[in-house]
Parts: sequence; structure tokens; C-alpha cells
Amino acid sequence: MFRPTGFLIATTIFSGSCIFQAHGAGDTLTIARDAPSLDRWMYPFNATPGNRPAASTFGIWTGSGPAFDNFDAQMVIGFDTTAEVTPGTASDWQVASATVTIQLSNNGTPYDDTVDEYGTFLEPSDSEWIEDVDPGQPVELFGTDYRYDYTATSWPENAPFGFGDPSALSTRSAFAAGYRDDELVDVSNHVRERWTPTPFAVGTVPGRSGGDLLAAEDIFTFEINVTDPNIEGYILAGLDEGVLNFTLASMTIVEFGGDLPFPLFYCKENAAVKFGISSAATLNLVLEPAATGNPCDLNGDGTVDGADLTVLLGSWGTSDPTADLDGNGQVDGSDLATLLGCWT
Repeated sequence: MFRPTGFLIATTIFSGSCIFQAHGAGDTLTIARDAPSLDRWMYPFNATPGNRPAASTFGIWTGSGPAFDNFDAQMVIGFDTTAEVTPGTASDWQVASATVTIQLSNNGTPYDDTVDEYGTFLEPSDSEWIEDVDPGQPVELFGTDYRYDYTATSWPENAPFGFGDPSALSTRSAFAAGYRDDELVDVSNHVRERWTPTPFAVGTVPGRSGGDLLAAEDIFTFEINVTDPNIEGYILAGLDEGVLNFTLASMTIVEFGGDLPFPLFYCKENAAVKFGISSAATLNLVLEPAATGNPCDLNGDGTVDGADLTVLLGSWGTSDPTADLDGNGQVDGSDLATLLGCWT
């Protein structure tokens, strides 16, 4: 287990109305994977589930109709984390950073690294239609949730897509999931449901600008927003189970029988991946020891009171990390508000 020491911890912890900022030196734990434990093209008509050289993401651009989810072709990627974090012990950690990458295997998809509102996928005659002013649609990374009593630990990459009509809405056994009002929900039909889900991360490609046509071997990087307490909680819950699954989705338009390109990603089964020429999905996850105690207790006496206020005021206007409770680099009114919110 690789645990380099001497790193500065500056991780935000959310607790009720208080926002604590923990500072100090401690060990970090890095989980690095150069290939996924599983990858699966979650498409209704995938005849070889869990055993394909590449998987695509694209969408169905309609807010109505009975057939096919809006996020029609999705890709689930998963990583076994039991070698570094014993299941059931994730509460020992907090997430400093989480990055997923995946490599394109085709050319020609327009690059977009901004979230598109659901209204951009409606008909122009719809009162909620919004013009999409930039070309292309982003590739987005979400969590994964399950149906039919599957869980992250019981769902295999060759599981049934679903049961019954594969083109029916909301039938897939594993699906892209995001947070809505702090609840993990299926985002596959966000256009029909008329809301814009916030992805865990939007894929970016270094050196590319909006509208550029992407090339085979371009690598998408997903810097996951671990400052979101729901997303950090999702990652820690996955570590607690020993498997961390994510789902890629995009609303990239396709023409059946046409030649419009859509993102096609390498799977671990691809010969180019097996020979080290190309890359399947990767994971780099950095964990830090979970903070203990109340960081608002600036003098360490077990309570947050006037003595702590005196410490904070004594550091006013400085960058003192002890009193900089919100981590913005300056001790100011925001830190005062945080301390008063933690008052005991």
C-alpha cells in the first residue's frame, strides 16, 4: 500500500449548517488503475454484453414518445478497490481528488465541454426550447444505480440489459444516476422529465476547443467534483462496498443509417488495449484520513465559544489556515459566519 507522507490536508467537511475545514499533515492513499475491472456498453441491442472492443454513447433527441431513454447508449465502467480499502472501512477516509480517463477509438465527434440544458433538446416549437449556441454535446460522467435487486457488488458486466421490451423507458438494469434534491436518481430521461442533471464530471480533452472534431486516440479526462458532499458520499459508499462504478452518457445525436459520428470508447477487451497501444478507462483516486473533531474549535478545548472567536479575530485579514475555515485563503466574514454557525 503506497502512502506518501507530509502532504497538507485541506478538505471541506459538511455537517449540518457548518462547513468545517480540516488542516494538518497526514498520510494519503492513492488508488490507481490503468484498466477497469468491468466495462459494459449499456445499449438495448448489445448482443455481446461485457465482451466488446468498444462502447459508444449517444442520445435520443426527443422529450416525448414511448421508446428509448434520452441517454440511449450508456457505458458503465467499474473498478475493484478492495486491495487498498477494506470494505466497511471507508469512513476512515475523505476524498481529496478523483479522476477518470477514457480514450476515443474513432474520429469526427464535435468537442463540447459544457453541460447542455435540457431545453436544447426540445423541438423549437416547444415553449421551453433553448438554442444550443455551441456545437456538439458533452460526454458526462455520472454515478451508477441499479434495478431488479442488483447492487454494485452483485451486478456483473454481462447482466441482462433489462427485462421485457429493451426499447421501453427506464428498464436498464444499471443506469446513469445523478443527484436531484440530494437523492440519487436515474438521469436517463431528463429531457422527458424536463430537468438538467448535474454530472459528476464533464469530459475534457487537453488541447481541444469547443467545436473541434475529435480524433481517435484523444483522451477524455473527467475531474470528478469531490467537493460536492453527495458525490464524495457516493465514492465513499462505493469504497465501502469494494467496487466503484461510474456511467458515461451523452446526448450526441445519431442518424440511423447515416454518417453522423458519435463517441466510441475503447473497452478493456480491445486488442489495442491488451497490447498496450491504447487505453481503456483509468482511475486515479486520492484519499486522505477523515478529519476528526470540530475544526471550528480553534483552541482545542472541546467547545466553540468566545475563546475561539478571539483566535479568529486575532487572525483577521491573514491567510492563517487554522482560522481560514472556508479555505478561501483569507480569514474574513465568511469564516466568522461559519464559526458562529458552529457555536456551542
